[in-house]
Amino acid sequence: FFLLLFCFLGLAASASKVIPSQFFISGLSADEAHAPFYHGVASADPGEDSILLWTRRTPDGAAATFVADDSADSSESYTLTYYIFNYVAEENAEPVSSGTVLASAADDFTAAALVEGLVANTRYRYHFVDQATGSKSSVGETRTAGGSPTSLRILVSSCSSIWSGALATYSEMAKQEDVNLVIHVGDYIY
Repeated sequence: FFLLLFCFLGLAASASKVIPSQFFISGLSADEAHAPFYHGVASADPGEDSILLWTRRTPDGAAATFVADDSADSSESYTLTYYIFNYVAEENAEPVSSGTVLASAADDFTAAALVEGLVANTRYRYHFVDQATGSKSSVGETRTAGGSPTSLRILVSSCSSIWSGALATYSEMAKQEDVNLVIHVGDYIY
């Protein structure tokens, strides 16, 4: 079995060298409403009083594709501000926490912030803002760990083929209010 798996991985790796990357993304386009945060936001590694926030700020002038762009100036960077709010906060409420992070070419214009001083087992909303342009990312939702839950609700997803559908499962997963953990196994999109 493992030999077959390695053979398959070898064929897949060699195929990606032969077939131009444009083949894999033809027909896809980014939603300009999310510019320049085309890759959205994510959170991870919840602690009882902390959470890790992530985003990617697509460089100015870069194609809004989902393939790495090596043409960016290696010294180029963007200063982003993150804001985290209580989940039920009003639209113009004061953030619970905020800070700045740098999205630089050295890290493929990704930025991560470890936000500390939060309350255990609490839901939050967050977003990033580009300080230079005022562009705002989409709003993410997250929850800190902690407490003594009597039950745990886990959502699991696996490999996704963008060519087989609109990936509606992910929007349905996002609508679930009482999820404690989402685990994605396998490839993200191919």
